[in-house]
Amino acid sequence: MTNNKQQTAVDYMESVAEELRLNGVKNVVVNGGTINILSLGVSMRYDYAHRPNIMADVYRCLSHLGTCIHNEHLANK
Repeated sequence: MTNNKQQTAVDYMESVAEELRLNGVKNVVVNGGTINILSLGVSMRYDYAHRPNIMADVYRCLSHLGTCIHNEHLANK
């Protein structure tokens, strides 16, 4: 993985984390290409092949844990 790809992953996951924080999710931490939601015990890794789906994956994951986040805030980011 090149530095450029690493930076893309970090930048993208930081934007995901910011969306989560704006929607009230607590203790969201980005470590490289991995997003950790400490308050829920959830960790998700950046997927280079399926990047457009990561927000939908995060939303589904949090929905199953009972965290209410509006889907429109997470779509197509």
